Parts: sequence; C-alpha cells; structure tokens
Amino acid sequence: MLFLFAAVIVVFDVGYAVVGIIPPPAYYISDAIQGVYLVAAGIAIVRRWVPARWAPAVFASAIVVNNLALNFQYTLVGSSAVGVILLLMASYGAVTLMWRPFLISAAVMAVVTTYTLLTVDPEQGPGWAVTAYTALLISAVLLYGRSTAVVELASANRTIEQMATRDALTGLLNRHGLRESSPLLAALVERSHVPMFAVFVDVNGLKSVNDTHGHQLGDLVIVRTARALEAQLRESDLLCRWGGDEFVILGAGEAPDARELAERISSSIDASGFDGRWNPDVHTGSASGPGHDVEALIGWADTAMYEQRRGNAGR
Repeated sequence: MLFLFAAVIVVFDVGYAVVGIIPPPAYYISDAIQGVYLVAAGIAIVRRWVPARWAPAVFASAIVVNNLALNFQYTLVGSSAVGVILLLMASYGAVTLMWRPFLISAAVMAVVTTYTLLTVDPEQGPGWAVTAYTALLISAVLLYGRSTAVVELASANRTIEQMATRDALTGLLNRHGLRESSPLLAALVERSHVPMFAVFVDVNGLKSVNDTHGHQLGDLVIVRTARALEAQLRESDLLCRWGGDEFVILGAGEAPDARELAERISSSIDASGFDGRWNPDVHTGSASGPGHDVEALIGWADTAMYEQRRGNAGR
C-alpha cells in the first residue's frame, strides 16, 4: 500500500505537468519527502528490517507523513488535495491491523487535518472535517473487520494444527505430532552429549475390554493409562499415542528399566470404576541410542517390548 501511495504521488505530479499546472517548488519538495519516506518504510517492512511487532507502527508513521504532506499541499493548491486526504484516511486502517498505531495516527491526522481545513477554508472546512472523521470511522470499521478475521483465521489454524498433531481421545501427540516435535529433542540430545531413549508401551487386555464391555470402557482404559504415563514424564520428554493401545515415550539420557517402569505405570493407573473388568497392566520395552534416527529407536523399543511380553507369557 505504501508503494501504491508513492506511485499516486508520481501520477499526480505527472498529471499536473500534462495539464500545465505548475505548483510552487515547496509542493514538489513535500512530494519528494513523503515519497522517499513511503518507499523507505515499505522496503523496511517488506524486507523485515524492522521486527514484525513494529511493522504496524512504521506503516502508520508513513501514513501520518503522507497526511502531513497532503495537508501542507492543501494550503498551496487548494481543494484538489482534499480527495486524496479523505481516501487515505478511509483506506489505511484495514492494513494497519493493530489498534494502538491506528488510534495514535488517526488522532494526529484528525487534529492536523481539522486545523488545516478550518484555517484554509473557514466556510467549507467544517463540512470537509466531518467527512474526514467519517473516513476515519470507515477505516476503523475496516480495521475491526480485518483484525477479527485475522484472529479467527489464526484460531482456526491452531485448531487444524492441533487436530493434525494431537490424538483426539487423550490429547497426547499422535505419530505426526511426535515426528514434528522430535527434532527439538534430538537437538537437545546433541547439545547435551547424551543418548536419546525410546520407551514403547502396550496396554494389556484392551481388546478383551472392548469386545466384552464396549469401546466406552476401552476408551477410559486408554485415557487413564495416558494420564498415568504423563505422571512418569519429565518436562523435556515427549509422549505419543502411537495408535490403538500403544504409546511411545522419547527422552534424553539413558533408557529407564523397562520392567520397573511398567510396574510404576501399572500401579499409578486410576482403576476406579473398572470394578474388576480390567486390571491395570502394561508391557514396556526400551532402547537408547543416537537421536538422529528416531524411527529406528522406536522400532528397537517395540522389539524389546514384544520380547518382554513373550518372556512374561512363558513364565
């Protein structure tokens, strides 16, 4: 938008030359100043030379400079500048996106424009001033509409992202979420010069619960197990519902003892409400190694879990 206003300045100057209107030199000086400021601000925003949180303020400052120059030109060439002033006031709010820069710049423009209009043309000035306030009100409405749409879009994107990376039943990471999050853990492992461990957890007896007592109780088994697993985690660990009755834990350091961990998890599962229809019991397998191949690490832990299960069945 700033580049557009800079282009409009050039068009107006060319138009004056074509029709034979020669404004005073001060007019062209003000055009040069505002044109350079508009282009510089636009480049700074586009190239991200200013932090994103400051971009609306830089944009609003460029609009204020534009408005000041147009007000000055109004004192030189009369009403031909009023239309551009009003267009500027009515259109810039939607692009500003943040209320504080908009309100500050709108207040500055309202004061300066009102003073200029009333001073230069006492008869028509009050009417133009009311129109200017109306233009700013339109700009505020556009800003409200766009900012609301941006907030709603951001919320929708967060919801979509959560749906893509989180398990709907437990709220834990799903496989995709684990793949998205594991590089951060791998970086921590590399910086700390420690291995990464994976624990594969399998809930014992879930199929029997589903077949005998229904999936509602089966879901409760999964949720209670997920909460028990969370209680075993450190802040840096990642917990994922791998699928069905399987969970995966990733962490930094040596792998925990699988049998001891299985006992702790089983004993910490809240068994209230099951009434003997399911006895909390999980199988676990663990593995540790470099953090660069998470899938292989999970595969080793899965194999270890099945070996533990076969060992328990043989006893």
